[in-house]
Amino acid sequence: MKKLIVIALSAMMLFAFTACSGNNGGVQTASLGDWTDASTIASQRVASTKEGDKITATGFVHAEDKKYGGQAAAVTMENSESWTVTTTVKLPENPVAGMNAGLWTDSDYSTADEYRTDAIIQAFYENDAWVWKFWNEDGSDIGEDTQWEAFKGTVPKADTYKLEISYANGRFAYSINDVTVGTSAASDSNSRLQNVFLMVGGADGQTVSASFTQPQVTYLAKADAE
Repeated sequence: MKKLIVIALSAMMLFAFTACSGNNGGVQTASLGDWTDASTIASQRVASTKEGDKITATGFVHAEDKKYGGQAAAVTMENSESWTVTTTVKLPENPVAGMNAGLWTDSDYSTADEYRTDAIIQAFYENDAWVWKFWNEDGSDIGEDTQWEAFKGTVPKADTYKLEISYANGRFAYSINDVTVGTSAASDSNSRLQNVFLMVGGADGQTVSASFTQPQVTYLAKADAE
């Protein structure tokens, strides 16, 4: 009799656990749309393509108001509690002062054709070396260059770099080559990713090119409403 009671209790616990698990959205993989030109000036964007899993971001920087160019893809995902995006980048060869390349994200669904970036990992070539920085997002549509802040964590030198940006509980975390190099606070409405950008830039008149791999976006879907 005691054995039958134990079996019954075990079955009840298993049913309860299964029911709870079914109510949890779980970790999902988001889909990415077609890659398109991602100039920070909408009127200057042109059609662009990618080849296989290699995405080349090229910025033709000829004016002060077009500091960044590259590739962008829309992200399709359910309502989520947290997300992570990863890619690898081979930085521009033969760099000169002012060149930069990195991974950008946008979680603002209120404007369809404007990019209000939030979390960014960007490498800047300064004083004959690459310096890694993040964008200290404050929720404004247009930020200031002073919002670029250098990571305090040490980034090892490599031929290619794995870049990762994660969002959870109101904060962004930044990792390079699987090492967390910094965190920053997020503004409201960052829990669902809208766009991923592979961006480059430089001083006036420079043409900059960097190679990225196809990013992967995973997220923890919100539990179903009871």
